[in-house]
Amino acid sequence: HGCDPTVEGTDHTREYVPVLVYSKYNHGKDLGLINGFDYIAKLVKDWLNL
Repeated sequence: HGCDPTVEGTDHTREYVPVLVYSKYNHGKDLGLINGFDYIAKLVKDWLNL
């Protein structure tokens, strides 16, 4: 979640964190830069039909 394992300490060290989402029903695409984890929460909520 933003911590580079090659850097000592516990501070967040990555400015951008990669996200990989898989679905056998969708083709690959670049999601671009997404600000905030709320995008991931909405994605999971929609996937679970909540």
